[in-house]
Amino acid sequence: MNPGEIHGQRGIGYLELGRPTEAAAAFASARCSLAADAARTKAQFLSRAATAQMRAGDADAGCATGEEVLAMVRDVRSARLDEHLHSMLVGARRFGGARAVRSFVEHGEDVLREWVPA
Repeated sequence: MNPGEIHGQRGIGYLELGRPTEAAAAFASARCSLAADAARTKAQFLSRAATAQMRAGDADAGCATGEEVLAMVRDVRSARLDEHLHSMLVGARRFGGARAVRSFVEHGEDVLREWVPA
């Protein structure tokens, strides 16, 4: 494990303990420490970071981080990442009708739909 993965795992622990503010900080540290070629791991941690930010009540930060994830995932596929993306979008939907949130959720749903086999 490298430092980025350690910070990311710490973030996951905080998120599962219901401590989203600490989770978001740990994921921010992970982001700074991950290697550039760790796209899937980075996308997984950033999707969890977006979820943490939303659970901490910061929809704007969560949507901004989520948009970064959506830009990254077009070439990255994994079942675990799919789960994290769904969770991220569920978290965003809790914020209701804010225009930025609706736009983010629609974008996320479009990305996920592109992955469904024909």
